Amino acid sequence: MLPRTLHPFPSSSSLIRLWQVYTHSEKRWATKVCEAMEHIAGWKFITRLFSRMDCRDGHPHFLARKSLEHVVMQMHEEPDFRWSKVEQSVMFDDDNHALNGTEQCRLVQVPSYDYWEPCPWNTTISEEVMDKNDEEVVDMARRSVVEWGIAAPSFVKGKEARSEEETEKDRKWTEQQRRKTNILLSYNKVAK
Repeated sequence: MLPRTLHPFPSSSSLIRLWQVYTHSEKRWATKVCEAMEHIAGWKFITRLFSRMDCRDGHPHFLARKSLEHVVMQMHEEPDFRWSKVEQSVMFDDDNHALNGTEQCRLVQVPSYDYWEPCPWNTTISEEVMDKNDEEVVDMARRSVVEWGIAAPSFVKGKEARSEEETEKDRKWTEQQRRKTNILLSYNKVAK
């Protein structure tokens, strides 16, 4: 969220610390993503992170749309940002319905971030790692990656031998994954 450039800022140091991130994502995950962005940029520029728990839709118990009014009220708790107002705010979002009612005019719709990368789950959940865990954890991990569609169907069997039928299912799954991966990676080229 950025103030309009025509509004005078109280100080240039406030501008440097002005970036607020507002996401529908879960806060723990979003925190890691923001830390990674700052690490790549080489400096800390995110002052505050607002997550799905900060999404309001006029109902106290229903989390839905984002609210600039809520963000501005939270910003007023910090002395450097007491000057902020909804009318001085702009939100960049790929969801044209991210804001409600009167705040809709503060929204600038931007293209969605269409980038996909294969999940390298098998470098983390290796047989070596599996051997260090109890059977219940291993079973849960094996079933999860199969249910998510990122591991071949027979991965749940672990080191057990596979039947011809299971081997054929795995072969078909692998071919389907290869095609899917190629399609998804081609979107990255289009999105650039």
